[in-house]
Amino acid sequence: MSPKWFLAFVIGLSGFLAVNASAENAGIYPLWSGEGELGNKEAIPRLKASHRVIDAGRAGEYQFTLGADIIVHRGALIAQWGNSRVNENDEGSVVRGARSYDGGKTWSRPEPIAPGYDGPARHCHGVLHSADGQLWCFVAQHGLGSNQGRYKGLRTEAFQWDEKTKAWISRGTFGEEGFWPLNSPIRMKNGRWIMAGAVVGSAAQSAVAIHDSGADWTRWRVVTISHAAGFDPKKSTEVWGETALIVQDEKVLAIVRSQREPGALVSLSGDFGETWPSLRPSNMPLAASKPTAGTLSDGRHYLIAAYADRNRGDRNTLILALTKPGELTFSEIYRFLDKKSKNPTMAGRGKRAQWGYPSACESEGKLYVVYSIAKEDTGLSVIDLRSLPETRPLAK
Repeated sequence: MSPKWFLAFVIGLSGFLAVNASAENAGIYPLWSGEGELGNKEAIPRLKASHRVIDAGRAGEYQFTLGADIIVHRGALIAQWGNSRVNENDEGSVVRGARSYDGGKTWSRPEPIAPGYDGPARHCHGVLHSADGQLWCFVAQHGLGSNQGRYKGLRTEAFQWDEKTKAWISRGTFGEEGFWPLNSPIRMKNGRWIMAGAVVGSAAQSAVAIHDSGADWTRWRVVTISHAAGFDPKKSTEVWGETALIVQDEKVLAIVRSQREPGALVSLSGDFGETWPSLRPSNMPLAASKPTAGTLSDGRHYLIAAYADRNRGDRNTLILALTKPGELTFSEIYRFLDKKSKNPTMAGRGKRAQWGYPSACESEGKLYVVYSIAKEDTGLSVIDLRSLPETRPLAK
């Protein structure tokens, strides 16, 4: 190497190290790596999608809904959601679901999954899981135990669909640490399954549950992810811990709802989710709401979340962000639902116009996204992945 080229190499390397050292010192995780800076919603290109309602709330019956999930099982789309009588997670709360055999155009009448209880205990929204030809639903159960916190006795109850009786049957509980399942399990390269959630006891934390092996889907280990110094996990205004995961070989990326920071919180595990560094903020400005993430059949990872460039309580815009295959940073972003939802029409604490708590699955070239509409109805958006442009830059 000539002296001139060597000097240029040293200068370039020094600049590279200086920039990266600055980013590291700032503590900002580069979750967004696309062209242009995020922060102006109007610069994000729009994406066409079809929208419909799976189930509408009914006055005097179930006036509150939240936490929808959707998967494909034996050729059908299966959705589940939590229903409450009036207020979120009140006495008598249940989990119900429906099925579609025509690509989400029509849906069956809601069926009971987790029936709730008489008295103070209740069932709340969870996630669906399909493995070995069996259909499962892992739901939150609380009110039966004595551990302290907002959700006393919180644990996960596993319900299995019985093909013979055509009914959901409880197979027991797990997660006595206070685990609430929030995104469907993902199979990792080592053969284990990992499920994103949150631990909510006397304090709230981001968490995952890991299933080692075997057909007993009530055996999960809960691993928590610590927050950075300065966060108070006992304050719901700072930490809520709702987590989504992306799996790439032995790496697992956790994307976590933040109540305080303008960007989503992030932690990257390098050992299949067994250990985690503390969460740190990212450059992806998301609203204070549950995100969802996964991997498409072409190898691209996706993130679906409420986007907020100003008011972090705003859940009026849902975005789809995409990586390149094999990468863990997002380089494309689209708005597929960007308008205010209907206003609530029935009583219920905490209701407001929103597209809340999205979840998604892919089937036959389409991405199916479910969510709560104003915490009264369960909605569905369908995105044709074949219509996505190869690249779409942010507007100037």
